[in-house]
Amino acid sequence: MNLFVRIRRFFALPVFDDEEKTRVAQLLHVILIVFALSTLLGMSVLVAPAWAHPTFETVFVTAAGVVMAAICVGLLALVRRGNIRLPAIVVSLVIWGFMTYWVIGVSGVRDSSILAYPLIVVIAGLLLGKRAAVVSTLVCAATIVVAYFIESSGLLPLAPQVLSIRHMIVPVTIVVMIGLLLRYAAGSLADALDNARRSERAQRQANQELNALREVLEQRVGERTASLERRSLQLEAAAQVARQAAGIRDVEQLLDETAHFISDRFGYYHTGIFLLDDLNEYAVLRAASSEGGQRMLARGHRLRVGETGIVGWSAGSGQPRIALDVGADAVFFDNPDLPETRSELALPLKVRDRVIGVLDVQSVEPAAFGEEDVAVLETMADQLALAIENAHLFQEAESRLREVSQLLARSSQEGWQRLTTSRPAWRYVYDRVDVRPAAPPEEAQVRIPLRVRETPIGQLSLQLGDRQPDPETMALVQAIAEQASQALESARLFQETQRALGEMEGLYRAIQAVSTEFDLERLTEKLVEEACRLLGADYGALVALDPASGAIRYFKTAGIAPGECTMTELPCGRGILQALLQGRTVRVDDLHTHPAFSGELPPNHLPIVSFLGVPLVYQNQVRGLLAVSNRATNPTFTAANERLLATFAAQATVAIENARLFDEARRRAEQERLLADISARVRGSVEIETILRTSIRELGRALRATDGLIRLGPAEGGKEETTIVQEETR
Repeated sequence: MNLFVRIRRFFALPVFDDEEKTRVAQLLHVILIVFALSTLLGMSVLVAPAWAHPTFETVFVTAAGVVMAAICVGLLALVRRGNIRLPAIVVSLVIWGFMTYWVIGVSGVRDSSILAYPLIVVIAGLLLGKRAAVVSTLVCAATIVVAYFIESSGLLPLAPQVLSIRHMIVPVTIVVMIGLLLRYAAGSLADALDNARRSERAQRQANQELNALREVLEQRVGERTASLERRSLQLEAAAQVARQAAGIRDVEQLLDETAHFISDRFGYYHTGIFLLDDLNEYAVLRAASSEGGQRMLARGHRLRVGETGIVGWSAGSGQPRIALDVGADAVFFDNPDLPETRSELALPLKVRDRVIGVLDVQSVEPAAFGEEDVAVLETMADQLALAIENAHLFQEAESRLREVSQLLARSSQEGWQRLTTSRPAWRYVYDRVDVRPAAPPEEAQVRIPLRVRETPIGQLSLQLGDRQPDPETMALVQAIAEQASQALESARLFQETQRALGEMEGLYRAIQAVSTEFDLERLTEKLVEEACRLLGADYGALVALDPASGAIRYFKTAGIAPGECTMTELPCGRGILQALLQGRTVRVDDLHTHPAFSGELPPNHLPIVSFLGVPLVYQNQVRGLLAVSNRATNPTFTAANERLLATFAAQATVAIENARLFDEARRRAEQERLLADISARVRGSVEIETILRTSIRELGRALRATDGLIRLGPAEGGKEETTIVQEETR
């Protein structure tokens, strides 16, 4: 099988890089194979029968044929190795030699075989080029001429034949014409081949450039595709971070999962998330993905803002910072817990231009962060900052919601406590005939509490007789109890709203009643009366202090019958009044049993039990107090009453201050008028005695003085000066 493959390869047409060389080699290859096969075929046909009686000619022809075939095979080997010229020359010479021998020794010039010489010219021109075509033309023409003259002279051992000059001219002409045609054809063919080669080379160069361009484009497309895939993965990771962040409300869980996700998805060595403290002085590590980061978390790692490391710089400036080579970055903080860091990226976490933290990413590769990485991580940092802010807001909202729920529950509990205290006999019984107020049954098969915001406000009891409550019955009773609880709460809130509206209307009427009064005596009387009416109190008292001295200027009461109170002095400086004058609000259900005020009431005091007092404060200064109280038969004061009285007291303080300022302005204007009148009368006289009399008289009248003195003369003690002396009013 291997021998057959080798033979097939040997006889296959040779191919070289040079197209012209390939053409000549393939033509020479075909000629040699034809010669070899023709030689062997001729020997087998012509010589084989002569071997029955071999002669010297038989042996010589056979040997010559074998040698010719061997030469052909050798020349084929040379052709396959790329040696073209020598086999081409040999083939051309062998053909020329064989034809010359045949013409001179066998056929003569008149034989048609003489026309084989043009074939020699063609073969030589095709194998060796146009120069060989010219040389072979000259050689073949000369050979024909020599053969003609030799044959004409009778020197050839052939039968004598009659020759004419045309037997020489015709073949020579044919050979020359074919040579010339072949010469020009070969030249044209060579030029065409050169053009073809140049075109081929240009085409090959263009193809190479196109291939190179295609490779570059394919490389760029591949790089761009890889970049787009990476970008797509990064954006997908950013979207996933956003989705996770949107679903997590706990800040610590959000930070921890985000740090691990960034490290796992992008293959970073360390991811840390810092948050600024309340004073914005330190960036505190709150989450980390690496083992070193966990150690840093355990010891409470923090960096000073604007001073320490890339994280501190980014937190202080609000700008991202990249260290592509941490060894060459002067700001880099060499952390022993992260010894393998080679590049670092710090991105500020900002919400509405306010830095709340820093996202710190570190890699073991130098220059690990490109523009696309920074862009994607900035997007993730913005999403993380927004998620952190939302989580904080959610926690604050939850906290406030809990506070509101607790406040509502406490308000509801206080409201129901007030209602049940004011009317403890709120009980109704159904006896299959009617609903009537009565005591609750001692025994009941079903007891369902009435609840409002988890606060029990009552109970629903049922006696079913011989029947036992089944699940459907219990579900129905439970549903009715819940609906009743909600309806009761709605009714209570409606009543509370109506009560608050009534209080606001009463407060408005009270303020309107005193807002147009500027006489302090009447104003203080109205204020204490309106306070009693507003809160429905039995007694009321108002104390107004002088702003300059702090002494009691006005003390007004309301609701006290003649002879009901024989107290000789106010209990100032101790007890309830002392607490009020110190700026504290006092609300006491029973003064006789309260530990802070028990025994503080002076003798002959009013028979009060419950008490509510608020200070009158103006510009952070206590200007007095306003208090109301009830006898034992009336209810105690509530927190709502306290707020209502405090609101009225604030308006009362403003009203008192306005009235005081109005009174001062009025008195100052009166003094200015008196001064102008006295001055006019004094300046209207030119008599000294008249001036003295007028001055002392008008001044005494204006000041309602009992007596006065004005004199001229040396001052007491010998000092010479003019003095006006006014005696004190008695």
